Amino acid sequence: MKTFISILMTVVLLFSVTFNNKVAAQVNSADTILSYSFDNFKGKPNYSPSYVLIKSKTSGKVLYENYTNQGKCFACYDKLIFKADSCYNKKNYADAAVLYTAAFTLNDNKGKVKHRLAAACCYATLHELDLAFENLNRVVFIAKFRNLQELSKNNCFKVLQKDKRWAQVIEGVINNLENIKN
Repeated sequence: MKTFISILMTVVLLFSVTFNNKVAAQVNSADTILSYSFDNFKGKPNYSPSYVLIKSKTSGKVLYENYTNQGKCFACYDKLIFKADSCYNKKNYADAAVLYTAAFTLNDNKGKVKHRLAAACCYATLHELDLAFENLNRVVFIAKFRNLQELSKNNCFKVLQKDKRWAQVIEGVINNLENIKN
């Protein structure tokens, strides 16, 4: 009986919530927060499932929840992007931004160019310029984005054009265009 109680207490301890600061910092937004992300088997290196619950701070509505493995969920990407695109189309940029960022975070910080651009647009609209530029920089300098017209004519990026980092982004796109010609 003592062994059973000891095992039960160990299981209860293993399910205690340990907040994952890395994911929370990357997904935090003024209007939308990552509510919970915890490792319930953190002490076991070979098997470490997690759970993520993303809630809207304004409505309190659960935006997404799922199990992950060691903070990763490659299968979650499409579901999160679908929800993010839906929020984006409804002009709910705060929830869209956090869902896009959660998709990237759970997908080993990888995302499609069009989704990174949408995330940058959300953050620009929310005047979170650092996060907008972080997404644009990944698109331009890692994915080698070359559509200068898309960036310069997109109204959501107008707020970024006043920032000194905008010139670096545009220069990066021009360099990408020149490199393809060579």
